[in-house]
Parts: sequence; C-alpha cells; structure tokens
Amino acid sequence: MRLLKRDEWQQAREPKAYLMTVAKRVLIDHWRHQRIEDAYLEALQHLPVADAPSPETQHQLLALLIEIDRRLDGLPEITRRAFLYAQLDGMTYAEISEQLNISISTVKRHLIQAASRCYFPDLNL
Repeated sequence: MRLLKRDEWQQAREPKAYLMTVAKRVLIDHWRHQRIEDAYLEALQHLPVADAPSPETQHQLLALLIEIDRRLDGLPEITRRAFLYAQLDGMTYAEISEQLNISISTVKRHLIQAASRCYFPDLNL
C-alpha cells in the first residue's frame, strides 16, 4: 500500500533497491510498534485488575500510542523527550528544563513543535 500511494516508485531508477528500502522501513515500523505494544502491556500488568481497561479500550489506546509515535517520528530526540515528559510524566516546564539541561524558553519551543506535529501532522511544522 505504501508503494502504491507514492508517485516516486514509478520513477525509481533502481526498482529493486527502492523495494528493499520500502521493505526495511516497514520492518522498522513493525519493530517500533512491537516495542510500544510490549511497553503498554507491561504497564497494564501493574494495574489492579479492577482498573484495567476493556480489551476494546486497550486496542484503541494502543492504536493511539502508535499514531502519536508516528507523528513524533522525525522530530529531534530532545523534542520528543520534552513532549513525553510533559504529557506522560506531568512535568512542568521548569522540571523539563532541569532534566534536559535547556532553558525554559527552549522547552516551550520543543513542546510547541511536538504538539503541532501531533495536532497538525500534515503541516510539517
């Protein structure tokens, strides 16, 4: 499907090499998704049974985590870390600044960049 969605495959000078690149990217995505799923299932194991989400909700949450990861892909590591500290750990700008050894204004810039990518992924901000 990825190959058919792109126009460049028709213009590839080395179709075999191009297919190998696409295949590698698919495999990398699969491994990334597997790591996310493993981490999510690990986190679920620490919840009391009464607090565990339904299987349907678990599936939806996992799909959401994978989509967030996809949207953050390509951002600098420090931007992703700042965003995850804020969203998952609930850290303040000052705490993130201290953790990453950057200024608060830089934290704000990173968080804006990551949030923009999550809310408006097609704009490439």
